[in-house]
Amino acid sequence: DGAVESEHLNNNVISGQTALGAAPADTDEFLVSDAGVLKRMDYSYIKASSDFVHISTTTTAGASSVSLTGLDSTYKNYKILVNDCLVASGNSQLRFRFINSSGDITSSTYFFIYDGAYKPYNNSDAEFRASVYNTDYAQVAGNFDVSNNNTNASSLEMYIPNPSDASGTPHAFGNVCTDSQNGNYMLTNTFAGKSSGTTAITGVKFFAQNGNNISGNFSLYGIKG
Repeated sequence: DGAVESEHLNNNVISGQTALGAAPADTDEFLVSDAGVLKRMDYSYIKASSDFVHISTTTTAGASSVSLTGLDSTYKNYKILVNDCLVASGNSQLRFRFINSSGDITSSTYFFIYDGAYKPYNNSDAEFRASVYNTDYAQVAGNFDVSNNNTNASSLEMYIPNPSDASGTPHAFGNVCTDSQNGNYMLTNTFAGKSSGTTAITGVKFFAQNGNNISGNFSLYGIKG
């Protein structure tokens, strides 16, 4: 009847309720004052939104490989971010293979190219470009080894377009920054790789040349739109 006002309410009207303990569901409701009129509103209208949806992160301090799965038709495009990437010893480049419903694609169907620049410390910079075909892997950087100490860790981003298209050839492209060969070279390049067989893919597997263990943070994101 309008007789209950704010001074009649104890704090435990809220604090005495069970805590939610997680992010609200889209249909959870709040009371809001709309120009003095109380209205209810779904959480979906006020929650933070991003074009990048985090799917998974794998952090390893030394593993023979890292597989990121979860690519499907939910998103048209996916992105992988890698940081603090190291190998257990020198003479190793970071490589990758696609994964489909049958497992890792290990056939000699990969084509890849990279183009960039490098600078030896205390020396002049130079450009490089190379391509490789009919191999059983693709590669993210030129013929420079990923470092094995934290001071000179590598980072990269990789885009994977339309992985669920079974009528197309799976491919990926991106950029890499590495203080390679334990700091002897500063390197940046773009890369692109594909497998020539038509198939939908469900993931990407990273591994090091010569079977050396790799470390780092490997995160997979779906891109809306």
